[in-house]
Amino acid sequence: MNFFNLYKQSEGVYMKTKKRKKTHVSFRINWLFIVVFLLFSALILRLGFVQIVYGENYKREVEKTEDETVDSPVPRGKMLDRYDRVIVDNKPLNAVTYTRLKGVTQEDKLKVAKKLATLIDVPVTTDVFGKSDKKKDKNTIKLTERDLKDYWIATHPKAAAQKITAADKQKVKEGQLSEDDLYPLQLKRITKNELLSVKDDLEVIAIKSKMEGGYALTAQIIKSGLTDKELAVISEQLGDLPGVDTTTYWDRMYTYDDLLSTLLGKITSADEGLPSENLQYYLSHGYSRNDRVGKSYLEKQYEDVLRGQKARVQNVTDRSGNLVSQETVTEGQRGSDLILTIDMELQKQVEDILTKAVTSGAAGSRLMDRAFAIMMDPHTGDILAMGGKQLVTDKQTC
Repeated sequence: MNFFNLYKQSEGVYMKTKKRKKTHVSFRINWLFIVVFLLFSALILRLGFVQIVYGENYKREVEKTEDETVDSPVPRGKMLDRYDRVIVDNKPLNAVTYTRLKGVTQEDKLKVAKKLATLIDVPVTTDVFGKSDKKKDKNTIKLTERDLKDYWIATHPKAAAQKITAADKQKVKEGQLSEDDLYPLQLKRITKNELLSVKDDLEVIAIKSKMEGGYALTAQIIKSGLTDKELAVISEQLGDLPGVDTTTYWDRMYTYDDLLSTLLGKITSADEGLPSENLQYYLSHGYSRNDRVGKSYLEKQYEDVLRGQKARVQNVTDRSGNLVSQETVTEGQRGSDLILTIDMELQKQVEDILTKAVTSGAAGSRLMDRAFAIMMDPHTGDILAMGGKQLVTDKQTC
């Protein structure tokens, strides 16, 4: 009996203790749920507040775009003689261009350059590895030692990083050198043997140098005079070549070859761009730095007439620099034609007469080595033809 009572008492104590513990656990769990509920409620209220009060501001920030207007060149005006015979015309050439978008990395450009090098043939030469025997034309790209070194650094980042010593880094910390001074040190420490490793990539280097020569959102001509095959292959793969496009490039064509060329003048190439001595003048008149302008004689004198009105395209980019849309602002208009008083058929005859006079006269007298002529209309003063010839004696003609 005593044993039974003792067991009942013990069981009662155990049940009370267990019940008390269970009560404490339930209480703590309830508090935990309340705290979590309050935190989630605060978070939801905060999100709601941000969405309602600042939602439109954040949306505008995300959708924020930048507008930039780019000018596209148009054909220059023609030059005609008094009878509307074309003296200087524009020859259309197929061309591939690259437009550098904002945010494009060196790796992105290098990838595009390597891809393009497999699709087009780029004439390139360099004297870094010795005198080149390749024949040069106006489309040949001449690479300098700096071009090759820049490419070596871009393709050998780990080896390039080792060109900077611990002492150089210490000098940067002490203020004796700046971060901008490190890259020239890397260039200076690249050896000839290291440059040999990029000898087989000259076309890639040439394309990449062309790509980096342009300004952001401005089309830079990589190669003009594409063959029909090259044009077709590139057009098929434009989706894999970001920034690359095909277009029509206009080159000057002289119908009568060198006849009267000293009077007609020349224009700069796309690589030359604006003459440095008149750079500010041209920029203030709406030119771009890589525009082709007249650099001598009539081409230069009548630049304002021949240049035309460039087409204007507005590029819209997002915050990452990706092109969102393009809108043509103005279509553009080719340059006005220039009509000269010259009669080109008469000009040819005058030049032939001068040539015969100099060559035949030189046989009879050593003083008759040059001749000049100008033909004018006596009623109007118009110059109909003009020319000059000089016989030059050298080792082959003496």
